[in-house]
Amino acid sequence: MQRQSLQRIGYIMLFFLLAISCTLLDIPMIHDSRIMMKWFGCCGVILLLAFLQVYVLPKQRIHVRIVDLAVVIFLLYILGADYFRNELSEPVILRTVCLGLMYLVFRQSIEKSSFDICMGILFAIGFALAIWGIAQFVIAVLHHQPLHTAVTASFDNPAGYALALSLTFAIGIYLLTITNLHRWQCNMVYVALAAIVMALILSFSRTGWLSVLCVSAYAYCSYGKRSRRRWVLSLLVVVVLLAFFYFVKQDSADGRSYIAICTSQQIADAPWLGHGRYGFSRAYMDYQAAYLDAHPDSRFMRLADNTHHPFNEWLHLAVRYGVIGVLLAIGVLLSLGSAFRYCIKLGYSPLLGILVALFPFTLFSYPMQYPLAWVMLIMVIAFLAKYSRSLYTTSYSTAIPLTALLCACTASPLLYRTVRAEVEWYDVAMRSLSGQTRYVMPRYEELYTHLIHSPHFLYNYAAELNYIGEYHRSQQVLSKCMKRMNDYDTHLLAASNHEHMGNYGLAEAHLRKASAMCPVRFVPLYQLAKLYGKMGRFEDQRRMAQQIMDKEVKVASSRITEIKDEMRYILEETDFK
Repeated sequence: MQRQSLQRIGYIMLFFLLAISCTLLDIPMIHDSRIMMKWFGCCGVILLLAFLQVYVLPKQRIHVRIVDLAVVIFLLYILGADYFRNELSEPVILRTVCLGLMYLVFRQSIEKSSFDICMGILFAIGFALAIWGIAQFVIAVLHHQPLHTAVTASFDNPAGYALALSLTFAIGIYLLTITNLHRWQCNMVYVALAAIVMALILSFSRTGWLSVLCVSAYAYCSYGKRSRRRWVLSLLVVVVLLAFFYFVKQDSADGRSYIAICTSQQIADAPWLGHGRYGFSRAYMDYQAAYLDAHPDSRFMRLADNTHHPFNEWLHLAVRYGVIGVLLAIGVLLSLGSAFRYCIKLGYSPLLGILVALFPFTLFSYPMQYPLAWVMLIMVIAFLAKYSRSLYTTSYSTAIPLTALLCACTASPLLYRTVRAEVEWYDVAMRSLSGQTRYVMPRYEELYTHLIHSPHFLYNYAAELNYIGEYHRSQQVLSKCMKRMNDYDTHLLAASNHEHMGNYGLAEAHLRKASAMCPVRFVPLYQLAKLYGKMGRFEDQRRMAQQIMDKEVKVASSRITEIKDEMRYILEETDFK
């Protein structure tokens, strides 16, 4: 009994650390710390959970269920696809192993008796995030700062923040159904829910609003007398408000529909197996440029921008791993059919509530970039699996603990090397910004072998090489980067490299490509005008200068004013001549 109590306390404490890691952790020691630091923190806690499992449960009985087979097949397909495309890197292996370990721990070790405590921990963190966000909004108002991006708490933008609040809102609804809560505890839950809703409104995240609306509709249909009329009414309300949300930011909604169109064309070129892990970042902008070139009068022309995600996780999965990958992911959910039916009969289920909260984000945002979404999804699948029928039950054995130990021992050095390389990169990048670029270049070269899989590192390294005048080496590194990330910025950098190397034709081609990708941008046209002057093509320079002068300004800035002034001077100078 004492061993079981210690085991339960240990798991709850580590779950608390896991929840903190994927929501509040933000230490500026690496690039993109508000996402990556959360991932590294989660991986570390998951490894501790795996080691704890081996210690407290040296032998376990295995209940094999359909969902277990579905999860294993999905993970093996993803790893196999990355391996055969030579895109399997240490961070990918680390993340996949840790997600598999998390499923194993939740599936085998954390009992239902600890579930309510885990939900309470997550809800308390959601309340803290809500207060944090409200405080950020007040500060932004007092300092006259932009409000639409002010509320983010520990996340990189309002989308991740709204995701965390929406998921904890679904948990708060469940806590109200617990019968043994005292009155003051219920009042605290109501206060926290009100704070969460207020913070969501202030975040200006339409997807977050839709998510809370869907959870509320699900709760309404689950409480009291359940009838088809309630479901129909809830569906109508969701549809009407969805249309209203479209008109709140119509340009943003139109831009996402345009991205979906281009992404669908990309999927059509490799429908079954997809384009690989870097398929979207490597090829999407080419599809965008081709679409705009074929539709010069399109209303999407002024909405096109540098895009690195389709704002739809299902489309993103299809681009990377094809229809087969999507079907395998759906298969994981379908394998829980009996568990879904059981939970629906019970009334409001927090497991289904979390899925309902997450679903709108998968359609209109990028939740799977955040470890919180994976933690919640895997927790839901693992606990739902407990309600599904067992296919096969083994006797007590060491298979599960040994598997967890092997995976944890494999992932631990990967985590250490990955974090060390990221911290080192952040340090050399900061030193370069402080004027020590030439001094830190040998360290960049050392990191090159460790971070060659990272397109953002490759771009940063290529940009630093360009800055110190090593244009040939910069282009070599950038070529590797463009095999993983091919966008507006990489073409501008490539144009700069080729121009300084005297390859004017290639420089012109890259600038035209960058302009085709983002037609609203002024910099590619400006660089083209300067290039034509350098090449002695003064008529082309004048034509480009006139095109810049006639170009509509989407967002006014001092940089655009400077460009137009310089182009006006070129036109006046050629007129004088």
